[in-house]
Amino acid sequence: MKIMISAEAADLYQREVNKVGGAGVRVFLRRSGCHGFTYAADVQRELASDEVVVLSSGVTFYVSMKDARYVDGLIIDLVTEGLQKMVRFSHPGIVGACGCGASVTFEEKKKE
Repeated sequence: MKIMISAEAADLYQREVNKVGGAGVRVFLRRSGCHGFTYAADVQRELASDEVVVLSSGVTFYVSMKDARYVDGLIIDLVTEGLQKMVRFSHPGIVGACGCGASVTFEEKKKE
């Protein structure tokens, strides 16, 4: 599994992990918005039993097996829009997004 993260985003996450005494960053999907899903991340102190560890640019990520196909290939960047800095998630499997970009739709996996 691969997660790509910019140096700026990696620095942000490392500062957050160190600030709260965490061990890693959980990256996951949650149902949200008009297109169905949004990416989220939060600092965690320990790995859950259904998660795998992914290391990228010095950041330890925790990914649940149920979200793995949506996280493999994820690109995380820190972007500036106007006066705001925000984390932006992108993934090659995204086929649609709402107008504001807050929620996304993925290509359906074909049944064999």
